[in-house]
Amino acid sequence: MASFAELPPELVLRILSYLPLPSLLSFAQTSRSSMTLASASVHTLSLGIYTSRIASLMGKLSHCGTTTTPPSRKNSSACTKGTAADSDPFGDPEDPYAVSIVMPPELTQSLSIITKFQNGLASLVVSRHAAALRNIDLSIWSLDASAAEALAKCKRLRTLSLRLDHPYVRHREIDRRHWDRAAGEGSTVWNIFDGAWGNLEAISLEGAGITDWQLQRILEANPSLKEVSVSNCQLLGKDIWRFLAKSWEGRQRLRVLKFMASASKEVDSSILDCVKHLTGLEVSDACRRRRDTG
Repeated sequence: MASFAELPPELVLRILSYLPLPSLLSFAQTSRSSMTLASASVHTLSLGIYTSRIASLMGKLSHCGTTTTPPSRKNSSACTKGTAADSDPFGDPEDPYAVSIVMPPELTQSLSIITKFQNGLASLVVSRHAAALRNIDLSIWSLDASAAEALAKCKRLRTLSLRLDHPYVRHREIDRRHWDRAAGEGSTVWNIFDGAWGNLEAISLEGAGITDWQLQRILEANPSLKEVSVSNCQLLGKDIWRFLAKSWEGRQRLRVLKFMASASKEVDSSILDCVKHLTGLEVSDACRRRRDTG
C-alpha cells in the first residue's frame, strides 16, 4: 500500500479539502511540502480580529446568517489559536473554517495600533492562502492598503464579506461617533479592488467608506453577482442605484439585494423605482437613510 507521501498531489489536495482549518494548520507544520499543500487547500476563511473576548462574541452574534457565507457555514462559528493573540473561547467547533483572534491587551491601547495590527495580520493570513481562497469573511475595524492588496490577490474569489463597523465597541480613546464618521469618510484604498476579481457571486460590505463609483467598478467587473449587501456605507447615494437598474450587465442575475443605513439625502423612497428594473430579485431589503450624526 502506498504511503501518504506517495499519493498523487491532486489526490492529496482532494483529501485535504475535507479537513477543518485547525487540522490543516497542524498538517502544515509537519514539513515545507505539507505547508505548500495545506496552503493550496484553504478555500474558505472566516477571520475576525477583535480587541476583547466580549467583542469577539458580539461580532459572531451580529453576523449569524450573512448572505455571503457559504451554505455549509451559515449560522456557525469556531476558533483556533493565533500566534500573536489569545484564542477566543466562544465558538462552535462544527465550523471548520473560522478563526477568531483576540488581540493582546498591550496592542489595544490606541486606534492606530489596533488597525495596524489587524490589517497586518489579515494581510499575512490572506496572502499565504490567496491562490486557493474562494470565500472570505473578514472582520476588522478599518481597511488599509496592505489588507486590501492581499484581498485583491485572491483571483479565485467567489464570496467576500468585509465587516468594518463595530458599533458595540467601547474604547476609552474612541468617541462613540467614530464609526459613523469612519463610514462617511472616503478612501482611495477601495480603488485597489478595481478589476481585482471577475467571478464574485456574493459581496457584503458593512461600515465601508466606499463611494458610488468605487462600488460600481467592482460590480462592473463581476456581472455574475447574485447577492449584494451593503450596510452603513454612508457615502453611497442614488448613482449606484441608477447603475444597478440601467447600466449593470448583471442586473438580471441579481437575486438578493440588501441596502441599509446611508447618510446621503439622495437615498429615499424614489430608489424603489430603480429596484423594479431588477426583475430577477428574490429578496430585497432597501433602504433606510441614516440621520447625519455629525
